[in-house]
Amino acid sequence: MGLLTGEVMRCCRLRQSEMGRLRTRLCFLAVCVIAFSSGAGNASAARGKKQQAEEIVWPAPPETPRIKFLGLLRNQDDLRVLRKGRSAGEWLSEFLLGGKTVPNSLQQPMGLALSRDGKRLYVADYAKPEVLVFDFTTKRVTPLGERGSGCQAPLGIAVDGQDNIYVVDSTPKVIRVYDAKGAAVRAITYEGFERPTGIAIDAGRN
Repeated sequence: MGLLTGEVMRCCRLRQSEMGRLRTRLCFLAVCVIAFSSGAGNASAARGKKQQAEEIVWPAPPETPRIKFLGLLRNQDDLRVLRKGRSAGEWLSEFLLGGKTVPNSLQQPMGLALSRDGKRLYVADYAKPEVLVFDFTTKRVTPLGERGSGCQAPLGIAVDGQDNIYVVDSTPKVIRVYDAKGAAVRAITYEGFERPTGIAIDAGRN
């Protein structure tokens, strides 16, 4: 009886030892799986963060973004690469390092307006002083009109329903009007003007 009891106890200890080794192996496997999952999650999160870092949006996540940074528009070169998928990081790096000098680059933009068809962007540059036309079709930047706008201190700018361009020329206190081709149409003056800066067209562009 004593011999049988001893044998049973030895078998129980053996099984307990095997169970211990099995539990150790299972724990090690579980740690490996968790570590792998964590690493994969970190890699995925890193890729997600990198992708987010390449985009500048507002407001920032977790809120739903409503505005996305697409690029800079300073000159003809920017106009040509604007829709080629350059990342926000590349744009900002070039901006901070300073881009090369390009003819008709903006110096001190003060106002802008878009043509009715969205193919031309008019920018009033106070420092030049000039009104520049960014043509999204031809990918060119040119002064308004064949001989320029003739403005002394262009600030505000607006476009009406016939694509006439209204430019606030602040120093002479006048609003200059041009047709869609950039030809001067008329000048609007008002004795109450002191230092006009902005202009707006109503919703109907009338």
